[in-house]
Amino acid sequence: MKKSSLGFTLVELLVVIAIIAILIALLLPAVQMAREAARRIQCGNNLKQLGLALQNYHSAYQTFPINAGDGARDETTQGHSIMLAMLPFMELQNIYDRWNQTQQMNFIDPSNNPTAPNNAEVCSTVIDTLLCPSDDTGDGLMNNRLWTGAFTVNGNSELAVNNYTACMGSNWFKGTPGDVNGAVPSDINSVCSIQGRNAGSVASCSPASIDGYDHGNGFMCRNLCAMAHGTDTSNCTNEAGQTLQRGSMFSTAIRDIRDGTSNTFSFGETVPELNWFNTWVSWEGIVSTAGIPLNLYKKFPKHDVGSWVDRNEMKRRRYAQGFMSRHPGGANFGLCDGSVRYITDAVDLINIYRPLATISGGEIIQEGT
Repeated sequence: MKKSSLGFTLVELLVVIAIIAILIALLLPAVQMAREAARRIQCGNNLKQLGLALQNYHSAYQTFPINAGDGARDETTQGHSIMLAMLPFMELQNIYDRWNQTQQMNFIDPSNNPTAPNNAEVCSTVIDTLLCPSDDTGDGLMNNRLWTGAFTVNGNSELAVNNYTACMGSNWFKGTPGDVNGAVPSDINSVCSIQGRNAGSVASCSPASIDGYDHGNGFMCRNLCAMAHGTDTSNCTNEAGQTLQRGSMFSTAIRDIRDGTSNTFSFGETVPELNWFNTWVSWEGIVSTAGIPLNLYKKFPKHDVGSWVDRNEMKRRRYAQGFMSRHPGGANFGLCDGSVRYITDAVDLINIYRPLATISGGEIIQEGT
């Protein structure tokens, strides 16, 4: 009599391996989705912390923090972002105490006293609460990316970045909306066409043609030249139809948010890798606009012509100051009442997304959106 085989045949082994491979292929996407869901929740919690800090600041001072700069766009500026003022309300008083309000960004105390204010140290301090776990920023530093030469501290551009920026409103980032010829940007046209809007009409589709950076209609602007000191006055003069001047301030209190705090963005997400001036300590890189459709700029490649490393292309499109995230299909936003909402890429640009960005536009946003 023949002995029966106690092992697998080659065919049986291949079948088992194939079944295991299929199970793994089915399981991995579910695992990745679960991990992304957890990261999105953590990102929302970060924005929740910012919202609570805003409310506590307002309770203490009856206004929200100001985002102020002195006009210089380099390490000599004495301005700072709203994030710095919020640090004591984020249990980060120790970092706040290291900042010297009367000195420029690259200031280092000559006494070498470890407890003395050192702005350069603060500029390179990574704050985990300001980083989205879904982003691939890595160590949370600029790492000599595009245009970081304008923001160096003692020759070092390793400045700490952030994934959350204040909402300047629904206006265009800066200057005339559109491409180099002043036309409605083709990508905004595409969004409007998908949503059934009149893609050829600037009035119905393109953002307003004013400087949203310094004259926004939202929660916070960058306040260029808001401080009384500084030597660069080239951007501190009145312009036709605008009010920008040295010493001007733009601060927001709850009383100013007439659309309702639950219907107004305070902070939204950005991608530091694609945002040219992104550092949490600077007033220059802490604001974004909803005039640009959500996640519009994220689709551009990282290299070659037309990419984020092509400075002229990015200046032409000016899309880097739109809100964007690494989450699939949308981004988290904080509202002025401290709540957090996830907004999808398919949001109605004209009737929902931009109205949520203004503080007193008078728009009616239907419940459940």
